[in-house]
Amino acid sequence: EPPLTALALAALRAGDRRATPALLAHLADPATPVETLPPLLRALGGLGDASTANEVAAFVRLYHADSNDEQFEQVLAVAMDVLVKLERSKARAVLEPVANDQFARVGVRGAAQRKLSELGPENEEGAEAPAAPAAEVAVGTVPVAVESGPPAHLTTQHIDDALSPVRPKLSRCVHEAPEHPASARLVLVIDGEGALQEVRALPESVKACIEPLVREAKFPATKYGKRSVMSYSVSR
Repeated sequence: EPPLTALALAALRAGDRRATPALLAHLADPATPVETLPPLLRALGGLGDASTANEVAAFVRLYHADSNDEQFEQVLAVAMDVLVKLERSKARAVLEPVANDQFARVGVRGAAQRKLSELGPENEEGAEAPAAPAAEVAVGTVPVAVESGPPAHLTTQHIDDALSPVRPKLSRCVHEAPEHPASARLVLVIDGEGALQEVRALPESVKACIEPLVREAKFPATKYGKRSVMSYSVSR
């Protein structure tokens, strides 16, 4: 049994919330082994509160479109379960974009849709109030809702569009990395105004080449001015 799994299980059995910061640090670390994530998430679900829910929500938003196998799909499904358990009233705002993101794997979208179904109607007692309606434009005789103003949150498509002009150079950075990786994973921290705050990369050797290129990109501002933590993969 891996040490991290043992730590998570022991903390959960003992109800010891002092382990929560360490568990959250491992959740945020891209190098944490995939097989240790389900017990880690379940421990956070048993020990956590609203502040923990924010970190789990960030994990789901970050990786929902970056899953490349069934094992990680299961990790995301567990994360969604934990999010609903920790803060049911705010889970819908995280799950709805995932359920409708065409870049997410079918299994990930399905897991989000199932959790939304379990949450029930949006206007049920205790649920968050519906968002302000989007503007409508007439197409023929049928009104079609369209998003007005900045997006509520950033998606993988926003990142892809912003990095499109420099993508060939990003690929060259990966190709020239000393480890000769097939791809690199970037984590971008973007503030509500679209300004890039931080770039993390795995392998770390590509960061010096990639970061200046990413900082050339123009990311959109978001409607509610919230910080976004986005994952993006660059192939050779």
